[in-house]
Amino acid sequence: MSSPVKKRKTIKKPSLKKNKETPPLVLGPTPESTPNPSLPDDLLLSCFARASRLYYPTLSLVSKSFASLFASPELYKTRSSLGRTESCLYVVSILDCRSNTWRDGPSMLVERDYPHANVIDGKIYVAGDSNSTSPDNGLAYDTREGRWESADMEMDSEWVWYSYCVVENVIYVYNNEEFKWYDSTVRLWKVLKGLKGLPKFPRYTARLADFGGKMAVLWGRGVASSGYVDKIIWCAVIALERRSDQEIWGKVEWKEPVLKVPKSCSIDHALAATV
Repeated sequence: MSSPVKKRKTIKKPSLKKNKETPPLVLGPTPESTPNPSLPDDLLLSCFARASRLYYPTLSLVSKSFASLFASPELYKTRSSLGRTESCLYVVSILDCRSNTWRDGPSMLVERDYPHANVIDGKIYVAGDSNSTSPDNGLAYDTREGRWESADMEMDSEWVWYSYCVVENVIYVYNNEEFKWYDSTVRLWKVLKGLKGLPKFPRYTARLADFGGKMAVLWGRGVASSGYVDKIIWCAVIALERRSDQEIWGKVEWKEPVLKVPKSCSIDHALAATV
């Protein structure tokens, strides 16, 4: 009697063929998000005012609208009204032209908004709104000593908006339709005498510049014949003469219209180049 035939189990060998990989899911570009598009500016200002000013440079990079809000004077008014003002150190960088290297200078003694600077007798004088209730005498950086000190130069909170220049270590300003110079010996502002033939003009239209030891003055005046759509830029050159230790006189050597521009144009800065 024959024995039953046993069935062999068949073991399938793994296929050597590579499975086709599933292609990765490719996501389309996402639209650029706009940070808090629905929040009004006054609410954003209220939020920003509660944050430390140390974060402002980073936050201002989020968007152009953020940068505009962080540069707005309204932000600092909001900080003041909320009692969120804070003391900060303001670092000044110094470029050594001999070695072409930068280094950090000592911090200014007082915070300055919109600071303007000029050099007088080897010192850097800085003016600008200090947001302080005390009288503002400006600051002076002594480049030899490497330190800040009070400039002892009486300035009101709007001094930075005046038209001014430095000629032979004397600072001149134009305000309230008159020119003044600063007598550093007695620490007083004095009226620049003379100036016969020089018309009056608003301070916001004028800019002064050192013109080879003389003072150049530029100002704008509307053109009536154009319906004040245009304006003329005038220029005058004033020779300066110190007649005594107490007086400086100005003589108008030249005065002419030099350029016609639309009324929307303004003179931001005047600088004389020696070529």
